Amino acid sequence: MTLSLFDSPLFGPLFSDPAVRYFDDEANLAALLRFEAALAQVEGQLGIIPASAATAIVQACATLEL
Repeated sequence: MTLSLFDSPLFGPLFSDPAVRYFDDEANLAALLRFEAALAQVEGQLGIIPASAATAIVQACATLEL
């Protein structure tokens, strides 16, 4: 038998209520892209990656449409 949070009376509404957008795919991907952009900025500032690469990554994260 498979259990799902979607079937839970306690947790199910967290995943279906439009007011709570923390768990939807769009919000999750947006957070991941913000993280990647911030990581690239710091790596560029520290010289871990070239500054030009950091700029390109930040730009790509800002304009990526999924």
